Amino acid sequence: MSLSVVVMAISLAIALLIILIVSVGVRGKPSGNASDLTLFMAKTARHLNGQAGPPAKLQNFVESIPMPHSAASANDKSEGAPAQERR
Repeated sequence: MSLSVVVMAISLAIALLIILIVSVGVRGKPSGNASDLTLFMAKTARHLNGQAGPPAKLQNFVESIPMPHSAASANDKSEGAPAQERR
């Protein structure tokens, strides 16, 4: 199989997935007897439409990342240190 056929098939699959997600988002909330896939697609559509907040796991992950020190605090720490010679 040539590379162009593989790329085209992957592109088509991604396009179909996006169409499914958007169609659920346009239609609104799924019915009560919806399958797990439909519920997952509806949840994803709400996130893509900006109607839902960020997932809790993502918030926890972002909050666990240590924040780098700002340039101002780095300059404050270097004031007491002797100046290095330039060559």
